[in-house]
Amino acid sequence: MTISFVMSCSNSVDKRLVLADTLMWTAPDSSLKILTAINRDSTQSKENLAYHALLLTQNLAYHALLLTQAQFRCNIPLTSDTLISTAVDYYDDNHNREHYTRALLYKGGAYEVMGNPVEAIKWYKKAEDNADTTDYRNLAQINLRMGMLYYKNYASNNLDLEKFRESYMYYKKLGDKHMMLFSIHHIGNLYRDTNKKGAISLLTQASNLAKELNDTVSYYVVLSDLSLAFLLDSCFEEAKATALKCYEMDGKYATNLVHCDVANAYAELNMADSARYYINKVKIDNCSQYDSMMYAYTLSRVFKAEGNINDALKQQNLSDEMTQKILEESKRNIIHETEKLEDSRILRDKNSTLSSVEWKATLVSLLALFLLIILGYYVWRFKRYRQLVDELKQEQQITDSLIAEYKEKTSTDGENKELHSAIVSYLEQHFNSLKSLIEKSNSMKHSDFVKLLKERSSQLGANNEMSKLLIMLADDKYNNLISKFSELYPSLNENELKIISLISLGYHNEEIAFCTGMEVPSVRTKKTRIKIKMKLPMSLDAFVTQEKLKHSS
Repeated sequence: MTISFVMSCSNSVDKRLVLADTLMWTAPDSSLKILTAINRDSTQSKENLAYHALLLTQNLAYHALLLTQAQFRCNIPLTSDTLISTAVDYYDDNHNREHYTRALLYKGGAYEVMGNPVEAIKWYKKAEDNADTTDYRNLAQINLRMGMLYYKNYASNNLDLEKFRESYMYYKKLGDKHMMLFSIHHIGNLYRDTNKKGAISLLTQASNLAKELNDTVSYYVVLSDLSLAFLLDSCFEEAKATALKCYEMDGKYATNLVHCDVANAYAELNMADSARYYINKVKIDNCSQYDSMMYAYTLSRVFKAEGNINDALKQQNLSDEMTQKILEESKRNIIHETEKLEDSRILRDKNSTLSSVEWKATLVSLLALFLLIILGYYVWRFKRYRQLVDELKQEQQITDSLIAEYKEKTSTDGENKELHSAIVSYLEQHFNSLKSLIEKSNSMKHSDFVKLLKERSSQLGANNEMSKLLIMLADDKYNNLISKFSELYPSLNENELKIISLISLGYHNEEIAFCTGMEVPSVRTKKTRIKIKMKLPMSLDAFVTQEKLKHSS
């Protein structure tokens, strides 16, 4: 003891505490013996040096932390959070992140044991927020304890399932098969309501792991839950065989739930005598709320197998009432809301601790980003403007060249089939490109570009050769549709036939306005006048579309 005391004064942490810490997970009983044997006063010194005082304070806090942890590992109930608070207060300012995380975790555990689940969740969330992302042991413990707390209190929204999955992931990274077994066992149980096949698979995996670890108690408990999973999946022979395995083990492991499982399986197999034999084994005075509900449900199955329908209905109603009571209690429980509130509080605390320098840096960064976005937008807008101007000029050159070529050819050679076919093929490609340009230009509100568009629109509207080309294209595409319109409605002039041609080619009002040099409202008015002129019973667009379909090749 003297050597140990000297060592504790000359090193940062008492060697006895380090030894107790290393045994915490492999031999918790031995860890607890070491810690309880240490006189807390022996970790103090009358030395006046500040450095020694710091180390001694650390030893006291470490002792409090490990003693609380060891009590948890050995299932010793806590009646106060005073001991662990010593560790919480010290490590809060000590910058030992791992110790502080553990202190927060076990303070939450103290509240849980003392019957205050809401306060427990708050401390568990603080521990989770403080934990390093590589601190797998503490993260596993935090998620496991939260999962158990949700599970015991019938919390909604599958919060318990989510936490058990997290704990399993961390224990798998640690290679801790005992705790992997514990987590996967609970995941399997929770799957029984939503994924029966998955539950059976996971619980079978858990039973195999328990056998591998030679963990008799866990093996028995998993078998009991696996039997219930088989029952819920209507696999009654498997349920019976699995539950009966529990009786092959030491009789002290047989619980009320196992008796119910076997009785239920026999009842579903219509073996009433065997079902009655096992249901009579249930110790009614030793039933928990859940056990009582299962007992009533199983008894209803047994009565049904015996042909006693009245008593079966009574027990079924009793079981339903108990189930409803459990569900109502779970709804009244607010612990599933506490985690959300604690998450919000942690986020608010983090935001409030940002320094003014950080806020200024953030503000400057956001302002710079905003300016970059504005600059980028105007650069893009300018490039877009130049691109559309180039496309518009190119369109003008191609159109003028096409019209000039058409004039020259027809004036010298007259109309011929080869020329007509070549021009029509090129016209279709050109007018599709023109239509695409008009659609792109709708998103560009640049004043200079709008001015260029209006000038080009006026040129196209005044060009009679353009009208002829459009009519030629529509005629070729739809079996002389426009020519037939001209014959049937001789009062239609060339501009009106041009509008009808554009409609047949799929042009909208904005595009027609561009090609005719008109404003959009004027296009609408013009369409109405043409409809009246033609005495149509429907809109001009609908009529042209109808006739176009008739004349399509």
